Amino acid sequence: MEIKLAGFNVDVEILKEVKNLLSKFSESLSEDEREKIKTITEFTPETISAAYARISRAPEVIWELRKIARNEVERARKSNEKIVFGLGHSSIAEHAVFNIDFVDISRLAVEFLEHFRLASFTEKSQRYVKFEDDFLLPTEFLGTIFEEDYYKLMRYLFSKYEGYYEEISRRYQDEGMKKKEADLKAKEDARYILPLSTFTQVGTTFNARTLERVIQKAKAHPLMEVREMGEKLERETSSITPSLIKYTKPEGFHLFTEKLLDEVVSDVFKDRDFATDKGVGDLVELIGYEEYADEKILALILFKRKGVSFEMALKLAKEMEERDKKRIFYTIFENLESYHSLLREFEGVDFEFILTVSASCFAQLKRHRMASLIQSPYNPNLGVVVPPIFKKFNLEGDFLKTVERINEFYEKISKGMGVASQYVLTNAHKKRVYIKMNLRELYHFMRLREDVHAQWEIRNIAKNIREIILKKSKYASLLLCGKDRFEDVKRDVLKKLKN
Repeated sequence: MEIKLAGFNVDVEILKEVKNLLSKFSESLSEDEREKIKTITEFTPETISAAYARISRAPEVIWELRKIARNEVERARKSNEKIVFGLGHSSIAEHAVFNIDFVDISRLAVEFLEHFRLASFTEKSQRYVKFEDDFLLPTEFLGTIFEEDYYKLMRYLFSKYEGYYEEISRRYQDEGMKKKEADLKAKEDARYILPLSTFTQVGTTFNARTLERVIQKAKAHPLMEVREMGEKLERETSSITPSLIKYTKPEGFHLFTEKLLDEVVSDVFKDRDFATDKGVGDLVELIGYEEYADEKILALILFKRKGVSFEMALKLAKEMEERDKKRIFYTIFENLESYHSLLREFEGVDFEFILTVSASCFAQLKRHRMASLIQSPYNPNLGVVVPPIFKKFNLEGDFLKTVERINEFYEKISKGMGVASQYVLTNAHKKRVYIKMNLRELYHFMRLREDVHAQWEIRNIAKNIREIILKKSKYASLLLCGKDRFEDVKRDVLKKLKN
């Protein structure tokens, strides 16, 4: 066996410095040597994609294929175009990877960016970083009668954020808490009054196939900020990989489907007043689940190991003695650690929920991109989430008065400004979210979000989800818990399954 590193991500500024140094050095070289330097400084991940595309049909070893592609970049590009766009083998574009910085992007626009599954994101956290008076003035508002009022309201919200931060920190310190910890807890809850227009920054990683899709969808988005994002992404990346990021123009599906659906649904339900719909009001509402969760997992375990039909496997699982079910789940959990993923068989069991969460909570929820997640717009009629500390420190009344002022402005602009109206809403405002997770993913979610270090709102969501699932699954869900409790829970579970 031979394993050889083919490439890794490097800061683009290093590549620029290397290129400049080699360019200066080449002045004293022959024409052939200068041409060689020009070739090797054609920094592009396209050559790796082109080389890997040839693996299935070429006899040469992979690193020879990469050498050929490096020495003939234009030929590699033509090969990519033929394979990706001619033959439809788009997966080779996944071998070209970009790290992209997003700076001064609104929290509202981040929600678009981070819904792409096959990408990685690290975002500046409002929980740990104190934010300054820095927000987007959306293009939609420029030159309108709302521009000045919008600007004043955003400045007001940041002044309230500053005031809440200082007051909460001071009150914690008065109780004996150290300043560093008090400041941290103050950031966590004062942020609920920050608007969705607040600027943040995000470090990202995309493969070229996903990035092309991001650009295409961004350029069709109703928010001008997101459309501008698409244009800038295209300028930054398409010149580096023209053979892989090519079809970025939005198509009719992207441009019209959502808009036409809005119109059709509005027409079908034109006599319905949705503003009066408060829903069930539950934080977590179970709307779908596997009736035989344990038996489904047991059936898949049998199916995998014995090759019987699934129908037969499920029948046998349902007929299984309780002691045998417990024995199998004991075996699954016995050597499991808090950092291990559950068996893939646990993916066979799905749970569906409707969650009613604040924007602050959704910022964390949306990171679980392996789940199926469908979000509705932020809706002031759902109310807001008020951090419990505001009530303790007698700040709740002032907080709600501030929210009322925001809601009045939102109501005033919502028809004229459309989706851009959501910029004025805060981290405290709520939306409904449909989420479907399989049990394997739920284990990951619970370890992270019910852990003692998790933020309090999403920790409450996780606790509610766990309690619901435990009623629907007798054995498979027993180890659902935060990482901090894993060892204690595991000990109790193994004792229960052993008896």
